[in-house]
Amino acid sequence: MDFFEPRTSKLITKTPSRMQSFLWVAITSLLFSYSISAQSLEENKRKFNNGKELYKLGNYSLAMEAFRQVASQRPDNPFYQYASYLYMASAAKANRLSEAMMMAAQLEDKYPDWNKLHEVRFLAADISFKQKKFKDALNYLNTIDRGITEKEKKAMVVNYLSKVSTVDSLKQIHKSFPQNKYVGEVLANRLMGQTSSPKDEELLRKLVKDFKLDTAAFVSSYKFKSEKKQSYNVALLFPFMLDELNPENTNRSNFYAIDMYEGLKLGNEALAKQGIKINLITYDVGKDNQGLDSVLAKPELKNMDLIIGPLSNSPLPGVSSFLGDNAIFAVNPVSSNPQIISNNPLLYLSEPDFSIQGRAAARYLNKNFKPKSAAIFYGGTPKDSIIAFNYHQVLLDSGVEIRAFKKVVKEDVSVLTTVLSDSLNYDIESIFLSSGDQTVAANFISEIEKNGYKVPVIGSPQWLQYSFFNIDQFKRLNVIFIYPGFVDYSLPAVNDFRKNYRKVVHLIPSEFSFIGYDVIQYFGKALWLYGTNFQKNISAIGYIPGMTTPGYDFSKGNSNSFVPLVKFEENDLKVINIPVK
Repeated sequence: MDFFEPRTSKLITKTPSRMQSFLWVAITSLLFSYSISAQSLEENKRKFNNGKELYKLGNYSLAMEAFRQVASQRPDNPFYQYASYLYMASAAKANRLSEAMMMAAQLEDKYPDWNKLHEVRFLAADISFKQKKFKDALNYLNTIDRGITEKEKKAMVVNYLSKVSTVDSLKQIHKSFPQNKYVGEVLANRLMGQTSSPKDEELLRKLVKDFKLDTAAFVSSYKFKSEKKQSYNVALLFPFMLDELNPENTNRSNFYAIDMYEGLKLGNEALAKQGIKINLITYDVGKDNQGLDSVLAKPELKNMDLIIGPLSNSPLPGVSSFLGDNAIFAVNPVSSNPQIISNNPLLYLSEPDFSIQGRAAARYLNKNFKPKSAAIFYGGTPKDSIIAFNYHQVLLDSGVEIRAFKKVVKEDVSVLTTVLSDSLNYDIESIFLSSGDQTVAANFISEIEKNGYKVPVIGSPQWLQYSFFNIDQFKRLNVIFIYPGFVDYSLPAVNDFRKNYRKVVHLIPSEFSFIGYDVIQYFGKALWLYGTNFQKNISAIGYIPGMTTPGYDFSKGNSNSFVPLVKFEENDLKVINIPVK
């Protein structure tokens, strides 16, 4: 009697004996326990064997039809339960997963006492994992109390959960199944290589203790030790585009990279005066990072102590792989896209990401104004919605009643009038708009003024560029701006940098010049003080003021968590939320 194995998980095809017994011994014993006609018995047996052969040949759709015909012949049919199960297995192989799960549900419903139901649940768990329905899969495994070994369960869990893309997703699964050792082990393995905060390290220690994991394997949550050196090599992966470096070309597309580079050089000179030796090594990755792969392939890049760049607003998988393979930290000094660092614990955003911006503004509002209600509006860009949704969530969690949560685009600003009309004045104690669009901003401010609101208003720094607004309006309306790139030009350090920049570069510094100047000083000092693995140290320190920018705080992860909130005091913009150390 030849072997037939319908299980779909590759990790469990090495144990054929039980399935052989499962299909054939049970069937053989049943064949003679029923008093049915030889013709009916032979016909069902023929169709059953036909389905088996079709399955072996990979003709899963035809196998499904054969097993369906057998499964439908009841009651005097010793094959129907097994045919139902094999229909389910064939559907799984044919990638008709919904049909497979429907059959699993029927088997559970019609035959709750069947002594082979554990096989159905094991296959249902495998299918649920394929559908990324992790909670369903783990629930199926939890209901299996016999017939499937713990080794097989673990193999399935590890196989699928190891492919989950983000640590946060694994944490959520662990939160739902805190007693599942296999989930805990997968999460511990991920944390060991990707930890980016003290909270993660604490979680790792708890997992090791709770599940008695191999202490030697989990002795450290970091992939490499910190090495202190006499000098450090920092690679700049910038779109220099040398063919566009014409001083007379004021419209060059890479001006921001050149301005940042000039700021980096001046910042490095300031470090050198303090005895901190940083070697800046430049690499031209070209327009839109088209030359990035060839730069990453350079052998000397593996010996860098830090990388600044690439200057990208979207995740670059090649960079993540390179950093992980070579245990090197990198800093993206221009992006606020949280996706860039979502799966890369070695990459930092020196600017706060959009989700952090929204949460920081909401927390400040709650702490300083304690509103009971709010109206929230957002524009049509991903940035607008991410900021607004995070702002909304913090207020909601704090018990603030959300009177309106609306999208507003320039083609239809009527929603502003509807929500902010006189009849609703008493209902709204704070107003928020995440949009830099001129038309939306103009109508927003107009409605607030027209309806006489005297509540905190939080908005976007782009409004400061529009000539139809004036300082008196912003002061009168108590407008607070979420302003990550803010530079306070009244500060002596900023004035000194501007003078020095103009003297050396013969140009007025842009916001990117200030960013470059501060980024190299912050991370250069981190290298000098703590060595090549400075992650735990800068996380523990918390907020540090910048030299010309408001500052940095990596205590909550790899995105700068300090979000400057500014408003007019007298006639100058001032940061109103500097942390008190």
